[in-house]
Amino acid sequence: MKRKINVRKTITVLLSLLLVFSTMTYPVFAIKDDSNLVEPLAYEEYTKTQDFGMGDTGYVTCTIKVRYDLNSGNYTLRSANVAEHFSVTLPLYHLTGTITTNLSINGVIPSNGKVYVTFRYSNGLGNTWSKTLTMNS
Repeated sequence: MKRKINVRKTITVLLSLLLVFSTMTYPVFAIKDDSNLVEPLAYEEYTKTQDFGMGDTGYVTCTIKVRYDLNSGNYTLRSANVAEHFSVTLPLYHLTGTITTNLSINGVIPSNGKVYVTFRYSNGLGNTWSKTLTMNS
């Protein structure tokens, strides 16, 4: 006696097996874990340089590096530097001490955009002066 194959039952079993297999290999309904996602970093860095005259003494060049964070909209100070260009007729003049700013490094620049850079210089004969420069970021 020949056995009849139930087509409807066979198709149902095959589709069920296919569904189980595809679920195991490709989790369509898996729960997505967003806890490890990090926003991409979006920074723009630029350098601003400005010369400041000091009369007959010469001039200094002040350079600040600024980072703009596109995500938060904040400007932060990355570094500040002063380079001396004193007159050749005053060979003993030089910068002394450390350069300071009104902000710490990575400090957020206030909304007015001003960074104050202070440095000291000497004439080499014991006299020292302090000068504060205002840079607009």
